[in-house]
Amino acid sequence: MYADDDRTERYLSVVEVGPDFDALLAGEREFHVHSVFARALNLTDGRTFLTMLPLGRGCGASYATLALAEGEAFFRWDLVPGLEARMLPGKKVRLGPRVMVDFSRAIPWESPLRAIRAVPAVEKEDMQALRQALIDRPVASPFQGVLEGRKPELGAILDRMKACVLLRDGPELERAIAAVLGLGPGLTPSGDDLILGLCMARAVVRTVEGRSRGLWEASVSRQLGNTHALSAFFIERALEGRSHEVVERALACLLACGSAQTKVAVERLLGVGATSGFDIGLGLYLALEWQGRYDWCSRA
Repeated sequence: MYADDDRTERYLSVVEVGPDFDALLAGEREFHVHSVFARALNLTDGRTFLTMLPLGRGCGASYATLALAEGEAFFRWDLVPGLEARMLPGKKVRLGPRVMVDFSRAIPWESPLRAIRAVPAVEKEDMQALRQALIDRPVASPFQGVLEGRKPELGAILDRMKACVLLRDGPELERAIAAVLGLGPGLTPSGDDLILGLCMARAVVRTVEGRSRGLWEASVSRQLGNTHALSAFFIERALEGRSHEVVERALACLLACGSAQTKVAVERLLGVGATSGFDIGLGLYLALEWQGRYDWCSRA
């Protein structure tokens, strides 16, 4: 364990880094510390967010994984919101007086979704495995029980989202999105995470099919000012088909892997955060279920 009053400088080596960090490492834009947690650190330039996590927590386009020892915590090193992330020679970044982050030996991260060249019909067994995992997961999400019909009011809102895309009812779709966005506590509320899952599945399907954004994407984008900036950023990335590696891996397995790999990827996703993994997984499930029945993701 590391004592809270340990005043030594910390030298952190980055193991894997996503392409969004290029703007920081090239010194193109000024980044500052946005938020600090025990095992996560967010940087921002006012719009873009970059996240640092311990090795083993997964990477992504806007993520970097560090060799952070068990028991070490970012908030113990005088890292507070507003501190400048100062670029130094040799791909090193100074964070405050005590932390140096070395990117010089980092491996570039690649998305597992790059291998998806066509969208097959998702295997029935994989969808059943995801559904059952969601039903069995004990979480404090307001959406727990939706699949079993135990939350009729929320279920009705989700049905409206589905129907409004099929019927091209923009005003009613935005009202349904607004009713979910921001639902629940935290920087990424449950409603936002569910929207992220829906956006992610739709974006990947549409990209593979060569389709541009449609009514859903425009409606979500118009509502993002009604939630936290960090959460809005993650949803914007999902609209581009980009997310944390754990989310991308689960979606890639649902679209292209065998059941054994899918079960492992789904369990890892559902274990993320207090409710985030569950809510994102529910969004993925609904989008793929609606796609299989109604071509929901493909609809303009």
